Amino acid sequence: MTPPLPDSPTNPSLDPDEVIKLMASLMNDELRVPTVNLSTDEAIPSSDWRKSIVVKLPTNRSLPIGILRELLQSAWNPTSTMSVKEFYDGAYLIHFKELADLDAMIDGAPWSIHDDLLLYERCDQNKLPSDYTFSKSEFWVQLHGLPIEYLTPAAIHKIAAEAGTTQLIKAEDTQKWGRYARAKIEFDITAALPKYIKTTLANGKPCRVDLKSQTE
Repeated sequence: MTPPLPDSPTNPSLDPDEVIKLMASLMNDELRVPTVNLSTDEAIPSSDWRKSIVVKLPTNRSLPIGILRELLQSAWNPTSTMSVKEFYDGAYLIHFKELADLDAMIDGAPWSIHDDLLLYERCDQNKLPSDYTFSKSEFWVQLHGLPIEYLTPAAIHKIAAEAGTTQLIKAEDTQKWGRYARAKIEFDITAALPKYIKTTLANGKPCRVDLKSQTE
């Protein structure tokens, strides 16, 4: 039987419990986590990422990249081709070559694919993938019940803003108003749109403005 080797600087004797503690210490040692500081030198210019958006279907349904690109290209009809890439968790990164095409897409929202609302968020500086919540969307909302003298961009915007963030109403938009006015409002898709808003006219008369969402 071979006798055990004596302890020496080259052959130390370690207790098994001490070995486990040492390994755990090494694994949990935060000083061993690499840290990298990034600068704007490593980032793409803002003129590039400002032309990008991230889109997602609310049902978390995924589509092949080619089919999604074809559907969006047909719906948005941009002046030049756009790239479509997988982003994360069922989301897709869309990049336009022209900022005007992105603006036109946003102006034409809301959009749908196969009867599913297409949610989107603009890319922003220092916005992490987990920061894209897709919790809000823009909808056209009809406003019923106002006297004719209050069918103005200023009055409609003031009322609509009580329901959510309201897009600027242009004078030419009023040419489409008849039985009702309408405004594009962004609000939480998990919350219900108010059925009506109580208003008071300049002469003190109460006026109930009924709200009804619609698709373009």
